[in-house]
Amino acid sequence: MGTFSVPILSYYRSFSFLGRSANVTASLPYGIGTFEGEISQEHQSVYRSGLLDFSARLSVNLRDGPAMPAQRFAKWKQKGLLGASLKVVAPTGQYDAKKLVNWGINRWAFKRFRHTLATALLEKGRTTEDVAIVLGSTPNIILRHDAQWTIQRHERISSLAQVRFLSGSKKLSVTDGSFGQQNASVFGVEPI
Repeated sequence: MGTFSVPILSYYRSFSFLGRSANVTASLPYGIGTFEGEISQEHQSVYRSGLLDFSARLSVNLRDGPAMPAQRFAKWKQKGLLGASLKVVAPTGQYDAKKLVNWGINRWAFKRFRHTLATALLEKGRTTEDVAIVLGSTPNIILRHDAQWTIQRHERISSLAQVRFLSGSKKLSVTDGSFGQQNASVFGVEPI
């Protein structure tokens, strides 16, 4: 179980890229939290405070996403959209190989535009199995990496947050069903 907070300093800039709308986002999260659990039949607790990994993402709309001024954008009706993005995660977060709980993942990560297609399919009601077939992946990977970007997931997170704050609960139980380990994979925080 864990109680944690992850404030994020972010920079966002939209711009025209070859006549298409594009944007860049850079984020530097900072984590503060206490985690506890059973390790070798012994209850243990640990406090962590420090930087998580820095990430930057470039996104470009390739189809039906022209660059336009704000006045025109306010009247624009989206019909379909196809975009591409590249997200880079740099290993700048606190990491110690001797510790079980780390804020950083200790490796570079590059994530391609596949999230755009996966998210569109999931939001249209396709199953994770269907999306996995289309992308040549597995349902578990789709659930873990792509489903997090759907509107339905964000609505569920908002609903859970409202329940948490209304109920006065101080703890948030976070587990990874595939391994049964304690981790902080909610709200985009990488596993411990």
